[in-house]
Amino acid sequence: MGFKRYEDIVRQMEKEMERLTEGWRGFFDPLPVPGRFWQPRADIYETRDGLVVKAEVSGLRVDPDTGALADVHVELSADGRVLTIRGQRAEDCEDIAKRVRCYRLEIYFGAFELEIPLPGGVAVDRDQIVGCYKDGFLVVVLPKVARPERAMAHTVPITEG
Repeated sequence: MGFKRYEDIVRQMEKEMERLTEGWRGFFDPLPVPGRFWQPRADIYETRDGLVVKAEVSGLRVDPDTGALADVHVELSADGRVLTIRGQRAEDCEDIAKRVRCYRLEIYFGAFELEIPLPGGVAVDRDQIVGCYKDGFLVVVLPKVARPERAMAHTVPITEG
């Protein structure tokens, strides 16, 4: 009998556990509860000019007349510390009706809400905040200002592409 390296033994054990639990994985994943929100993934980073929030929210409807996102609302809190993105991702009812059997359902539909605390010490220009939706990502750019403005909530307009 030859000796196996420790890493090989661990890798083999991981493969066996993966094989044994493969059919159960979806069963134990947390399911969205009706009336509750799902949260999209998001990145936030600072550039020399401001803060950038990039949220992964593919499948949103764009209003053909205005070019704005339908069912999505982006707001900066009165104190400028929290950016809230909320909206709705609708599932295609025709697609649902065609289903005979489902093997994996991991994509969330329905209402979503994401409250993003912004880093302290960075004042943003509320009147210059812009948003863009492209390739399934919502990007909100919050330009920096030298001194903070007076507190008031601000709604951010979002355009396509």
